[in-house]
Amino acid sequence: MEAVCRWTHERKYRVQELVSRLIDRCAKLDLHAQTPVPAQNLQIAVYITTLVMNHLFTGQFKRTK
Repeated sequence: MEAVCRWTHERKYRVQELVSRLIDRCAKLDLHAQTPVPAQNLQIAVYITTLVMNHLFTGQFKRTK
């Protein structure tokens, strides 16, 4: 979360809100990582950074099809 805040210049509470929403959604869909993979943390950070930047530039979290 610290890296995302640093990269996007977004406030920590906003990033935490997004992360909480993603965690809730994953729980509802029963999505879990089987084993920790070092690259997963980077991939998740990149995904969250992309969502935050889309929100900053468009005012919404864009979904891809």
